[in-house]
Amino acid sequence: MTDAPPARPAVPATAEGTTGPFGELPAFYAQDVLHEAVEAVIVADRSGVIRRWNPSAARMFGYSAEEAVGQPVDLIVPQELRAAHWGGYRHAVFRGVLAEPGKLAAAPAVHKDGTRLSVEFHATLLHDDRGHVYGVAAVLRDVTAGAD
Repeated sequence: MTDAPPARPAVPATAEGTTGPFGELPAFYAQDVLHEAVEAVIVADRSGVIRRWNPSAARMFGYSAEEAVGQPVDLIVPQELRAAHWGGYRHAVFRGVLAEPGKLAAAPAVHKDGTRLSVEFHATLLHDDRGHVYGVAAVLRDVTAGAD
């Protein structure tokens, strides 16, 4: 007997009363994307506490999801850059505007073992149904090898 994944309900290509071109997709589709993404995906709340940490983030930074979730994003921000990071983070969250929306950014980061990494990332503000920012999602890739 094999341990096949549970059957998932079929999602129609179009659905009446939906908001997107593909209809409302079940939440587990988003979980699949997070779990299978090659890039690290980190989601933090308004206060900068990590709420989601995918397997690629674990590989990139050395912290398991159990270690990272519930910790501030300081976990991966170099000590000397934390004040600048928090200034930008708070500005984005409380003003609802990213410094350079739609642009790929680059920054140093820190692995669990202390190794410095060079990462490229794209951040997205997450909004609730009233339009208020409730967090930030970032998709990151390690470009350390190319930065040498």
